[in-house]
Amino acid sequence: MKTELLRVEFLCKFFHQDMILDHITFNLFEGETLAILGVNGAGKTPLVRILGGILQEDTGKLFFRERLLSDYSLEKAQALGIHIVQHCGRIVDSLSIAENICIPAHPRGWIHYRKISARAKALMRLVGLERSPYALTRDLSASEKSLVELAAVLNLGPRLLIFDEPPLPYSGSFNQKILNVIAHLKAKGASVIYATDNIRDALQVADRILVLRDGVAVGMFDRQSPYFNQKDLLTVMAGKGGGARAYEEVRRDDVIMEARNLSCRVLHDISFQIYRGEILGIVGPVDSNKSVLLQLLYGFVHKTGGAVLIDGKPASIRSPRDAVRLGISYFTSMKEKSHLLPDLTVMENITLAAAGRVSSLGWIKPHIEKHYAASLLEAFSIPPSVLPIVAGRLSSGLRQKIQFIQCLAAKPRIMLLYEPTNGIDLETKKEIRAGIKQMAEEGCTFVIVSSNMQESLEICDRFLVLSGGAIKRELSKPEAEQSKIIELMQK
Repeated sequence: MKTELLRVEFLCKFFHQDMILDHITFNLFEGETLAILGVNGAGKTPLVRILGGILQEDTGKLFFRERLLSDYSLEKAQALGIHIVQHCGRIVDSLSIAENICIPAHPRGWIHYRKISARAKALMRLVGLERSPYALTRDLSASEKSLVELAAVLNLGPRLLIFDEPPLPYSGSFNQKILNVIAHLKAKGASVIYATDNIRDALQVADRILVLRDGVAVGMFDRQSPYFNQKDLLTVMAGKGGGARAYEEVRRDDVIMEARNLSCRVLHDISFQIYRGEILGIVGPVDSNKSVLLQLLYGFVHKTGGAVLIDGKPASIRSPRDAVRLGISYFTSMKEKSHLLPDLTVMENITLAAAGRVSSLGWIKPHIEKHYAASLLEAFSIPPSVLPIVAGRLSSGLRQKIQFIQCLAAKPRIMLLYEPTNGIDLETKKEIRAGIKQMAEEGCTFVIVSSNMQESLEICDRFLVLSGGAIKRELSKPEAEQSKIIELMQK
């Protein structure tokens, strides 16, 4: 008879007005591997972070070994033996591999280096890391650091190990390493939760698969189920609908940007064209390096081959300054990578992006500056009274709108958007989407990376499906059914 380890009952999570997890209910048995399967934005990450004690649920109940978990936190989760692999979140570069693996389990007292070296070697063999245990982690690659992180978690003896969208080397080209780790844990009676958007990975690793779609648990399938196969799981992930939609085709006679065999360390032979006034969506699995493509086009990442053409002429984009000079703007919802300076006022932030439009002979004209900034705010229903407020004191939604306006201030010809509506309230999302559509009608071109597939299907005119560092296929809007996109992402 199976013994229940974890039970989740009617779990809900809200972000502003959005319900991102809707009454999720399931259980997990001892010695079982459960895959949580869903496309980007389905709710996998908030769910596993709640289970790992990193986020708090808004409503619902969690039970561990039949005991209700109240005031649940990361510390309480770890005390129960629940660990989430955070991918280098605990790695200290100045320590050796052995120290990083073994010290978290014994943070106090004398360190017996011969013993921790022997223990580290055994765990390194298990995860497939071929290095000296005395090597400093600062000398390791990102994938090797991920393996050190995994070995360190295994050394804690987890009862439940949670993988959140495992990056390379565990996922993508799925290999024996993760299977060895899971077999090792199951032999000890431990359980595994494995969140992924890759159906083949889920089928290979799981005893049961929970499918999430738009924050809802839409099915639980075990190996005896007739639906435990790639075709049927793809159908469940995609759901109904997503067929052809009426739209006005973008003119195809005005190419503004072209990439020819563009390559960098993680992208290979990327070729496509973008037309004036077009909204191009870049979609793909978590490990497809979609964000790197935008960074490559903006000069954050240097190319190793290929070329970018603007208006049919070769363009040298070696830095963001070069991109701005060519009329390219870049927006990201990631706070730590935004252009918004939190210690400056809203007006000063906008002025930085539009200095040439509010100055004369090198001097800023205050009346022009204020009028121009206020006119930009008005388009997003923001009162001019926010202009003297320091940007760092704004709410997250307002800050994101100001950051978007800052990008518009330079009157770009091309805007590169990374997760433009991530982490904001529903009303702000609507305003930003409307702003994108309006600007596209006026001739601005957009390249958008969004984990919200429904949002992409709604606003984009064409799609590039990126997987394994290469473009798998280009889809027009009538071709872009959600099920087809998910199927291409599995290849």
